[in-house]
Amino acid sequence: RWCSDEQQQRLIDMVQELAQDPSSRKLAAAITEGLIDYSAVHSLRGSRPTQVINQGLAAAYGMDFVALRPAWEDGHDPKKNPNYHRDNIEMILDLESRNPGISKALRDRFKISNFARCPVEIWEDMYANIDNKDMPYGAVMYAEADYNSAFVSVKDKIGDLYKQLKSMGCLLRVYECASVADVEGAIMQAENVYERQLEFGLMVAHGTPKGFRLANRTQGLSCEFLDAADVFFHIASGRLQKLASQFVDDALLALYSCSTGDKLKKACLGQVLAEALGMLVLAPNVDVAMTKIKASKDKQTGRIRLALSFKQPDAVMNLFDGRPSDWLRDYLAGAWTS
Repeated sequence: RWCSDEQQQRLIDMVQELAQDPSSRKLAAAITEGLIDYSAVHSLRGSRPTQVINQGLAAAYGMDFVALRPAWEDGHDPKKNPNYHRDNIEMILDLESRNPGISKALRDRFKISNFARCPVEIWEDMYANIDNKDMPYGAVMYAEADYNSAFVSVKDKIGDLYKQLKSMGCLLRVYECASVADVEGAIMQAENVYERQLEFGLMVAHGTPKGFRLANRTQGLSCEFLDAADVFFHIASGRLQKLASQFVDDALLALYSCSTGDKLKKACLGQVLAEALGMLVLAPNVDVAMTKIKASKDKQTGRIRLALSFKQPDAVMNLFDGRPSDWLRDYLAGAWTS
């Protein structure tokens, strides 16, 4: 099957039309279902379908599909979520219909590729407050890699977290990380962009007791898997201390990453990070699937705390306290675990 030059131009025109007509959702689905889905793209000879969509998105929104596609491939399981590419395109179209330029701005500032992972109101609020330096904020850092489409089920939980934080007067900023450098960059925006410290951090990634995966594709010289060796390298280079300074005193770093808090394993990642950062780190003891996330303010310090609940009856969020002092350690261990 080939896509003729006439068909190419027609499809480009149709994608451009979507930028002007927000009611054309069905038309968007008709285009993307045949040309964006992984299986459909690979069923066609040549690269013309990809070029068609890339040209259309570039003309309409300044987005580069060729650059987005590897992240989309890395960000889902095509068997469990065969329409994932289309879902991302649909989200971009929906966002752009009300906020022209939003998708490129979010990609440039927060490295977002997998737009389908969060509710539309989060993206719109991030865009509206993209340069807001006055309000406190917390960071959710998604790994690019999601081999089994588990992050799709996190979407509504992150949406609930956003609403809870909003009621507390706290912004939520979401980042996408395909390398350790991306994680560093997200955290360092506290100093380099927003000129204030982070209230908390939440990492969403597939993990093991020893580390978590950020990307399945190679990232040049960047690491794609953060583990204890990376942490020790950062300690030696002094970079980890700089990252720790980006958080407010007594801030919490939560890992929604399977088994990274398994205390039965020597030097699990949760413990290593807590000690290396000198912070409070929450991490699950087993492989988990989250059912809800609750934000609250500590009555004594005013810091934002997160509690995660899971489907697994034996799952808990273990608290690792790497702070120099150990005040209220027992109390906190009981108050912040599920």
